[in-house]
Amino acid sequence: MHAPHDTLKDFEEVYQHWFDALEEYSETDLWRSAPDGGWSLGQVYQHIINGTQKFQLLVIRELLETREDADQQKTPMGEISYRENEFPGRKFSVHRNGANEPEMTSKMQLRNQMKRVMRAMQETLPLLEGNPPSGKFQHQIFGYLDAQEWFQMIPMHWKHHLRQKAVLDEAFSLV
Repeated sequence: MHAPHDTLKDFEEVYQHWFDALEEYSETDLWRSAPDGGWSLGQVYQHIINGTQKFQLLVIRELLETREDADQQKTPMGEISYRENEFPGRKFSVHRNGANEPEMTSKMQLRNQMKRVMRAMQETLPLLEGNPPSGKFQHQIFGYLDAQEWFQMIPMHWKHHLRQKAVLDEAFSLV
């Protein structure tokens, strides 16, 4: 199991990469449509921010209040991914509709949202130190994860989307 302070260190590293890159993009760069019809860079930013703030951190706090499904397990892909501390090197299909489409916002708002995510991650660390018991909540690909595993997923998720960012950077000659 990845220790929470190691997870925060991983997050700080990937966060800094995303934050530094944001400074280099213009508003136009952020909202230019992807050539393949996928998300723009700004939407990828919004996706990782929203996933962290509006889902993963909330799940962690709820799991620390319950023991529900504590006996459930990860899927084989989940076991491998958590052992290697990274998502598999493939694209995942997400059903796209207006409800889960990341909204467009300004570069300044993205910057401020990112800073809030960093504070929230730092505030969550003490809740997880000492390996407190928690329930588990099912992830559609990785199976049942406890609070520490959901915390570990955050930097894994941000690193996973670096691949998507690299494709967009190359497509728009932003690298």
